[in-house]
Amino acid sequence: MKPVFCSELLPLSSGFQAQVFVTRDRLRVVKVIGLNEADFMNQHQATQLAEQVGIYQQMCQTVGLRVPAQFTCRAEFDPQLDRWLVVEEEAYSGTAFDQWVADQTDQVVLTVADQLIDQILIAFSTLDENRRLTIGIDPKVANFTVGNQQLVTYIDFVPARYRINGDYLVEYLGPITEREKRFFINRYFTRNSVVKILLIQFSRVCPRLRRPFFERLIDRLTVAGQTAVVEMLTSSLSFQFFRTRDTGLIEQLNPADPDGIRDFACEVAIANGHLNTETFSQIFSLTHLDVRESHQIQPGSFCTIKQLLHSMAPARR
Repeated sequence: MKPVFCSELLPLSSGFQAQVFVTRDRLRVVKVIGLNEADFMNQHQATQLAEQVGIYQQMCQTVGLRVPAQFTCRAEFDPQLDRWLVVEEEAYSGTAFDQWVADQTDQVVLTVADQLIDQILIAFSTLDENRRLTIGIDPKVANFTVGNQQLVTYIDFVPARYRINGDYLVEYLGPITEREKRFFINRYFTRNSVVKILLIQFSRVCPRLRRPFFERLIDRLTVAGQTAVVEMLTSSLSFQFFRTRDTGLIEQLNPADPDGIRDFACEVAIANGHLNTETFSQIFSLTHLDVRESHQIQPGSFCTIKQLLHSMAPARR
């Protein structure tokens, strides 16, 4: 489904909340939100979202994140589709990191990955009175592009993630429960979660580089004075497994910490050569699906996950 105003554009990708197009000269990117039936918006909702996205992008730029140039965001009614859409336009900033890595050497990937770390450290520079980030950030590597001169740019502005009238914006279409809101606030506005997500997502895209990336992450966090985050990483069950290969740690995993389970699964899979196998992917699917429903892994799924982890990590002899 393509809006009438996108008829001359080329499809680039489809995300969870947006379909992305690019001009034929690859100079501008157009992101359209509201094409999915689940994302139907009335005029007020579309106008409000466009305003929030514009504010969020400006806040990201103000704190020092590298963002696309020539950014605009507007609400627009498409008569062909008979619906309101939010249209984000920006200068083309490069290839998504998760796609860019395919043709790169390990050293180039690690050098550019340093910029991923530097970008989240910029977001860490401003905290509110709750010691949460002033602007939330989703550090999935697909939310960063690599462009000319291998510069990394943050491109994810929907949903907007900032505080307004003392409340945290986390999702653009509600309503959501207080439990859901707490889950999203913790996920995108706290330093521990942001770092954990970055490490997990990088590990999935570049499994062979997880350990050197982890070391660089620790070094940069230490230099930046993020000692509490460093302690979180070095006391994690996944780091303990890296050091000991103790499969008994599987029984200590917490069903309320899906990212902790995913990180542990990354370490187990890499240690035993199971990454990108059906078993590893199944663990991620189980955590993802359950978390979307209840924000906690259900007992049956959790039991299956532990069995899968044991199958990937035979006990030490």
